[in-house]
Amino acid sequence: MISVDETLRIVEANRWQGGCESVPLASSVGRILAEDIVASQPSPPFDNSAMDGYAVNPAGSGPWRLSGEVMAGTAPATGLQSGCAVRIFTGAMLPSGTAAVLPQENAAVDSDSLVATVEARPGAFIREAGEEYPADFHLARAGQIVNPPMLSSLAAAGYAALPVTRMPSVAILSTGSELLSPGSPPEPAKIFESNSATLVALLQQMGCVVVHEQVEDDLTKTSTAIRRLLESCDLLLTIGGASVGDYDFVRQVMLAEGFKQLVGRIAVRPGRPTCFGIKGDKAWFGLPGNPMSALVMFSVFVRAYLGHAPNFQMRRLAEGYQEEDGRERFIPARHVEAGLELLPTVGSHATFSLPRADGLARLPEGAVKLNVGDAVQFIALPWSPA
Repeated sequence: MISVDETLRIVEANRWQGGCESVPLASSVGRILAEDIVASQPSPPFDNSAMDGYAVNPAGSGPWRLSGEVMAGTAPATGLQSGCAVRIFTGAMLPSGTAAVLPQENAAVDSDSLVATVEARPGAFIREAGEEYPADFHLARAGQIVNPPMLSSLAAAGYAALPVTRMPSVAILSTGSELLSPGSPPEPAKIFESNSATLVALLQQMGCVVVHEQVEDDLTKTSTAIRRLLESCDLLLTIGGASVGDYDFVRQVMLAEGFKQLVGRIAVRPGRPTCFGIKGDKAWFGLPGNPMSALVMFSVFVRAYLGHAPNFQMRRLAEGYQEEDGRERFIPARHVEAGLELLPTVGSHATFSLPRADGLARLPEGAVKLNVGDAVQFIALPWSPA
């Protein structure tokens, strides 16, 4: 068995290299930027008004002579001479020579004459060109993951599409003669297949094209399904069938297909029988069949392969914890007022605690006794902003 850290080093050394593709802005959330995003012009691109009111020259109390108006989206016909003012609206481009903007609630107009009821200070309510950022400013860097708040700022900079890393086509193969498809009538000694729905959803959010199949524990059927899926996918995720049971055929088939197994077992709980292998430009992860194990291993290792390396941060425990198992352990956890609350499960088959969790606490190897306030590593789950 190898450690979590060594497994991460192996996975990241062989991570997906998909090149670049352009996707529409609204479809880019969750994708990895392939290039730096640079502003082609300053923001704002021109001096504009922060209020509905009057552009005046000079600042002060007036009086000024009114001479026209400037609407948002139209350029001023002329500059603003001394002693003059123009009607202006929020966001409208200011004429050259503007010393201040007088809000309409602070203005008194009599025919073509304007005076201020509250003095207009120099520069008041003027949004200066470039005050947010200059031209050539780096709005985002290659390697960043696009999130929803970024879309507004990138759209404001004129971007309709973004260069992102092309994500792989992924095939998921669930194995097990005990599995029923959700929606089927219950049967004795059978359970519903529950891994694929979450993994498909998470992969699609990352921009992957995903297919899913299910196969019973039969060597010939497993081999046939794997060969068929490998013809059209870049990444194969098998779920179950990779341990050492009499009916676990996945590892045998993958080695026969020419895959080089780089990871066979990991010194971690849950998820010890996780495998990782490569063949040319294709990769394979053998995930455990137990749902908690599968999702934890996906969150830590498969996402790392896809460019979403885990960002471990330190958190302080809200309660004590004791564990005799010698392996590292990932435990669902959530933030509460007192710190990080652990949410242990009854076993690696049970996922009931996950909807309540912000992420996973990573506990060190060896016998562990932790007290309230002790610091542990923490990784946010894919659906959590924590």
